[in-house]
Amino acid sequence: MMRAAALAFLLCASANSASAQQPAANMRDLSALIRMCLDRAPPVTPPTVSQARMLFSLRRNGTLMGDPRVLVTNVDAAPALTDAFARSLVSAVKACAPFPMDYKLAGAVAGRLLTFRMSFKPNGKAGVDI
Repeated sequence: MMRAAALAFLLCASANSASAQQPAANMRDLSALIRMCLDRAPPVTPPTVSQARMLFSLRRNGTLMGDPRVLVTNVDAAPALTDAFARSLVSAVKACAPFPMDYKLAGAVAGRLLTFRMSFKPNGKAGVDI
């Protein structure tokens, strides 16, 4: 029984890692990669619904150009928790880089400032929009 459970876990883990390696072909796919990134390393979330805008640039190979910047909005929490929320977003995105992209998307976004709106609910659900 334990062997079957371990095998099922390994199959699920390998399926998740394979789907994470699919290169993003458009901005919706890139948003999905970022959402998966935040699901893997969930940020510190305030007790209420919170939203943030994250700004960053990517190179053609999907690596970050500099550090992402976070503009936190609609967070009803103490300043210390708001700062921890912003830092956790940056560290989650940095941990997932480089982001795999196909050559067309890589050429289109390389060096450009990208803006993503992220929303989080107290139950841990994350949403990422372009």
